[in-house]
Amino acid sequence: MYHEVLDDSAPINAWTVVKKSHFIRQMKYLQSNFRIVSLDEAFQSIYLQSIQTDKNIAVITFDDGYSGNRKVVFPIIESMGVPVTI
Repeated sequence: MYHEVLDDSAPINAWTVVKKSHFIRQMKYLQSNFRIVSLDEAFQSIYLQSIQTDKNIAVITFDDGYSGNRKVVFPIIESMGVPVTI
């Protein structure tokens, strides 16, 4: 669960904010070690017990619609093909 991701040059004054470079590194780690699924897919798989994978699954969520998430996160997740829920 994330709150906001900002460019590395932005002042970060809260523990709930992640720097862009750290977020990219975290997404690469998750892609390498987990099957990242949407929140809907995770709920369906729990209900239907339908995910068959040799990796654990991960769901990436943002609980706030901050502008940093639109400006910074969207280009990253689109280029990496990572599903997220905001």
